[in-house]
Amino acid sequence: MSSDETTRAVGIRSLMLPLYVPTTCIMFGYGMIIPVLPLFARFLGAGLGLTGVVVSMRSAGSLVFDLPAGAIISRGARLPVLLVAAAGAAVVAAVTGFADRIASLVFLTIAMGALHVLWVLSIQTHIRQNLPAHRRGRAMALVGGTTRVGWMLGPIVGGFIGKRFGLHAVYFGQALICFAAVIFLLIGSSHYHVKARALKGEPFRGPGIPFLRTVQGRWRSFLLVGLGVITLQVLRIGRQTLIPLWGERIGLDVAAIGLIFGVSRAVELLLFYPAGILMDRLGRKWAAVPCIAIQSLGLALIPLTGGFLGLMMASVVAGVGNGFGSGIVLTLGADLSPDASTGEFLGIWHLMGDFGAVSGPLLIGAVAQVIGLQAAPLFIAGIGIAGVWLMIFKVAETLSKTSR
Repeated sequence: MSSDETTRAVGIRSLMLPLYVPTTCIMFGYGMIIPVLPLFARFLGAGLGLTGVVVSMRSAGSLVFDLPAGAIISRGARLPVLLVAAAGAAVVAAVTGFADRIASLVFLTIAMGALHVLWVLSIQTHIRQNLPAHRRGRAMALVGGTTRVGWMLGPIVGGFIGKRFGLHAVYFGQALICFAAVIFLLIGSSHYHVKARALKGEPFRGPGIPFLRTVQGRWRSFLLVGLGVITLQVLRIGRQTLIPLWGERIGLDVAAIGLIFGVSRAVELLLFYPAGILMDRLGRKWAAVPCIAIQSLGLALIPLTGGFLGLMMASVVAGVGNGFGSGIVLTLGADLSPDASTGEFLGIWHLMGDFGAVSGPLLIGAVAQVIGLQAAPLFIAGIGIAGVWLMIFKVAETLSKTSR
């Protein structure tokens, strides 16, 4: 089956059951943990600095596994990889529910991050190889939208479970919802079998080959886009760390913090499809710049808040910004990736983003430990302002005129 034939045969609607519904389940499970992980680390005895390290471990797991995941995806069919990612997440979550030491939590959080990148890369590669560039932004934005559905409802449910049954119980809930993703994958398995020939990449030749071919002659542009993505990921993961820690500082419980995350994600959900249309019609930068700028503003407002409503408003502002960036990292990676060895290339692409995701909590923990927690949001917002300047003046648009 040729690439053109595959593109015509596969529509966004056909991806709903085999791709978007399981992704919603997986992200719901991850969303349940967002307000819980920093508090769980504190419950097990971690200080502010060590809490930042623990939170960064999920991204560290992704960082370490980015390249192996890309190689696995490039060599194998999607369905078995997705089943391993979903079932593995269920098992790791269940085991985490029994964790009683920081070391155990760190190890299991790393494992969860590795499984997460395996899932995301599989989904991204699937869309990259089945949809043309002028429809890719909407398809990737829908991935971002399903992610935000999970991240909207997950923190609320996770916060409620954590308050009523204890923080450990939230991980058992995550295990159940990840197992549901396995069921939906099996129901929609015929889609992956039918498209197996179109989805399978070239034989593995090492991650360096497609990377070097792609950046040859335009390495400066590639690295600048990558720096913009790193900045965005610092903001996103920084927000997930700062809101629970600041909420704890001003006396909020886990249920209140979960509700704040849920409302913020609901605002993002309203913007995910408009963001996809914006990317496909005007260009990727039209989504990336407001995403970084408004999110930075929201983070800068956090130290000014002293109660539930104030922190909610700051989180909502950050949510508006992140809503503009729904699917932006996935879309930029797909734009830059070569037709051959897509999996390996996207593994390298995610490596750059995960570097930012790992850096965010570590920076927050270090600044909070040395200067104070109130300085950390301003520091991260300052990084965001630098990212806005970079995206406006230095980064080239990746959506070509011919694909609009």
